Amino acid sequence: MASKFLHLHICNELLEIVELLLNPTVAPSIILGEEARPLSSEPRNTSSQEEGSGAQPVERFHQEKAVSLESLIIGAIENAFKQMDKQIERERSAYSITGGCCALAVLYMMGKLYVANAGDSR
Repeated sequence: MASKFLHLHICNELLEIVELLLNPTVAPSIILGEEARPLSSEPRNTSSQEEGSGAQPVERFHQEKAVSLESLIIGAIENAFKQMDKQIERERSAYSITGGCCALAVLYMMGKLYVANAGDSR
């Protein structure tokens, strides 16, 4: 099943980010949700010295984080493997099939070689 469908899952996942890959001058970013609040750079201390200082905590990270194109490609490949895993699980449940999967995928994009594996293929 993986030999027939894994490459399609990889293609579909890469199609979702193709615009970012074709136009690398536009830096992709992730906006953190409201539940992710900036943290101070130092551990919180309840000493009387800190209470009277009135200093604002220094942000450890910004609400907007840049994501490299390499990370997007790796994420797309990982998502494709997860989708393949879900598809195999559905088939195994529906048809009471035993067994597993062994898969190896190699992708050359933007001057880099990406290798991914599942099962005993390492």
